[in-house]
Amino acid sequence: MTDKLTHILQQAEESYKNIYPGTQKKQPEWEKWFAQWLLTLSDIRDLLGINPPQSTLEKLLGHCNTLFLQQKKDKSWSAFMAEQMKLIVKNHQSTQKKG
Repeated sequence: MTDKLTHILQQAEESYKNIYPGTQKKQPEWEKWFAQWLLTLSDIRDLLGINPPQSTLEKLLGHCNTLFLQQKKDKSWSAFMAEQMKLIVKNHQSTQKKG
């Protein structure tokens, strides 16, 4: 499941680079672009097991990216993001079941 999410994030990243060629850094509000792309053009809802509003997905992307920037870069951005997104959603779901 994480491999498929990694692949989808790679596709989104490639599309983003085609729209913003020559930029090494993500543009302001990149989370908004990625969230919209993921919700519109992928099966992110099925892969995460949730149906997040775009604003929630934007926050999740931003949070995971912050974690990526703080970590050693032993994984690609998309692999790290997929792993973290799945972990955060799983932890949130288990917290919701307890409450």
